[in-house]
Amino acid sequence: MFAQKISLTNANMKAIKTRLAALSFLEFAVWGSYLVSLGLYLGSVGLGGYIFWFYTVQGLVSLIMPGLVGVIADRFIPAQKILNRHSAKFSIGAVRKFNTAVQVEEVSEEFNSWFFL
Repeated sequence: MFAQKISLTNANMKAIKTRLAALSFLEFAVWGSYLVSLGLYLGSVGLGGYIFWFYTVQGLVSLIMPGLVGVIADRFIPAQKILNRHSAKFSIGAVRKFNTAVQVEEVSEEFNSWFFL
């Protein structure tokens, strides 16, 4: 019920900052890698005329949702659960991107999908 008093030393703060910096880097690296390959994929499955909608919605959602989800998450969900699930989702996403690159490489010899990993 009561908040624990935590004494943070400079070493602890530096470790926390390093972990948060790594998390931010990985988040934007994943976003950048999948946003680059999203247009190519959508064009290959016949949705080439709608590619702009996917990028438009991605931009709007990335502006609006962090605020809404942040309020809900801060109120109802402990931060440790979110960070653990977030890292698990990144790991699953990495495996899925690797599998996609392998499958695309098998289909098309001209397209170098390993560049997008």
